[in-house]
Amino acid sequence: MRNINIYSARWRHLAVLAVVAVLCIAFAVPALAADPPVLVRAATNGDGTAIILIFDKAMANPDGKHGQFTASTVTEAVYFSGAALDTNDKRIILTIDGGPIEYGDSVTVSYTEGDVIAVDTGALETFEDRPVVNAVFSDGSGEPGDPFIITVRTSWMRQGII
Repeated sequence: MRNINIYSARWRHLAVLAVVAVLCIAFAVPALAADPPVLVRAATNGDGTAIILIFDKAMANPDGKHGQFTASTVTEAVYFSGAALDTNDKRIILTIDGGPIEYGDSVTVSYTEGDVIAVDTGALETFEDRPVVNAVFSDGSGEPGDPFIITVRTSWMRQGII
C-alpha cells in the first residue's frame, strides 16, 4: 500500500480547488425566495377603530410595524397605533390612532415596503390606495327604505284542543 502525503503541493491544490468549488456553488445559486404575500381584502371592523388586512398566506407577527401602513379617507389621512396578528394568521389588524372611521367613509390603505413578512419569509411588497370595505354599522335612520330596519312579523294561530 502506498502512503499519500497530504502535505504535498498536489493535494493542497486539489483541496483548495474543492473548497473554491463549494463556495462558488453556495454563492452562485441564489437562495429561493418565497413568493410575496398578496393582500386579498381589506375591511374596517364594525365600529371603525381598526382595519383588517386579509392575505393569501399566513403572516408573521407584525408587532411594531404599524408605521409602514397608512390609510386615508376622502378628507383625511389615517394613521395606526398598533399592528397585531389575528387568531387567523392570514389577518393583520391595524388599530387606528385617533377617531374611528365613520359610516359611509370611502377608505383606502397603503403599505411602504419594509419588513412585514409571511411565515414562509416572503416579503410584503409595496401597495398603494387599495380599497377598504367600510363595514362600520350605521345606527339607521328609522325611515322606510332604510336597509338597517329589521321587520319581524309573528303570527299566532289559535289551536283547538281535541
